Amino acid sequence: MLFYLLVLLVGLGLLVKASDSLIESAGRLARILGVSELIVGLTIVAIGTSIPELASSVLASLHGSGDLVIGNVIGSNVANIGFVLAISLLFAPLAIDKQVMKRDALFLLFASLALVFVLFGNVVSRLEGIFLLLLFIAYFTFLFRTKKYYREQYGFPDFLNYFLRSEYLRELTESSAAIISDMGQKIVVDKRVLRELLLVFAYSIGVIVGAELLVTSALKLSSTFNINASFIGITIIAMGTSLPELSVSISAIKRNKGGILIGNIIGSGITNIFLVVGLSAIVSELSIASILFRTALIALAFIIFFIVMLFYKKSLDRLDAFVLLALYAIFIAQAYG
Repeated sequence: MLFYLLVLLVGLGLLVKASDSLIESAGRLARILGVSELIVGLTIVAIGTSIPELASSVLASLHGSGDLVIGNVIGSNVANIGFVLAISLLFAPLAIDKQVMKRDALFLLFASLALVFVLFGNVVSRLEGIFLLLLFIAYFTFLFRTKKYYREQYGFPDFLNYFLRSEYLRELTESSAAIISDMGQKIVVDKRVLRELLLVFAYSIGVIVGAELLVTSALKLSSTFNINASFIGITIIAMGTSLPELSVSISAIKRNKGGILIGNIIGSGITNIFLVVGLSAIVSELSIASILFRTALIALAFIIFFIVMLFYKKSLDRLDAFVLLALYAIFIAQAYG
């Protein structure tokens, strides 16, 4: 038992460290090839924060553990609010940008409702996975569009209209072709490019190995102690993959950059649902225990409470931190039960 726990911790550490290094190396490579800071920020950085969840969930899907996948996603989203944000608030209060809340908080609510919808029936099919992945593609291409046209003055109804009209498919094709063409003109025999390509490959191997160690040991501990894999995903794995974000969040709030903190929490939650669950379900249909649907509903209530706080308060302080920590403890306790 102690051996598998040690393997789990080693796998988690390797996964998190390799993911961070992969993000940094991919960012450097993109800049060497002439990819704009905007593209890097909205893709590599945004998706990069969810690489540990993505890698571990896809590996769990390949192992046939839908409980571990969904538990990891739900646990990570709640931990980012009830643990990461709450601990950060103990260091300094957080002023709330109402424009951002009216805009991005509704995206998080929509994503959370979409997760509950696909979990109904205790199976996430490949078709539902494709639907979630399309929402992810639409969400990020829509962010590019708003930077160009709306100057961030956009709303959730604009996104729905954008998604239903399937404009993102055309824009994604055009943008990808332009980026590839531009990169093709700039790729030369450069030692820096070769070095970063080798690093990206090495760190990718590290991510895969770490995720494999994490998933196999988690499943072994689950069977040994007769604990549902979802609980391990909600607690150990979710908390572990959230730890790197904690230091970044504390640093951001100390420097009065709360927008980065809130944006990371909301963006990570959306990415975890649309990309992580979507891709994992495409790899293999996800079957889950019925109790996990109840947990998803409780997580939805937690997120709604968080969004209400954002809408009706001018700032979040230490009292709000203790409230969020208490609610997070209750969430963990019900997950075990």
